[in-house]
Amino acid sequence: GQFIPDCDSIQGKIDNCNEQFGNYMKQIAYGKFDGSAEDIVAEMQAALKAAGIEDVTAELQKQIDALYK
Repeated sequence: GQFIPDCDSIQGKIDNCNEQFGNYMKQIAYGKFDGSAEDIVAEMQAALKAAGIEDVTAELQKQIDALYK
């Protein structure tokens, strides 16, 4: 079957992650950041973690596993 995620329980975290990703990708794409590229990527990863990316990933993986295993 086709995977259609149920995002109701994680929608807020998805929205937070999208906002953080968008903010950081603008800086990265246009080179508008202080420090090295490694620094801004590490900062973005920390912001995504704080926004709940690990919870989003875990929930989606749980749904995929339930569908395809």
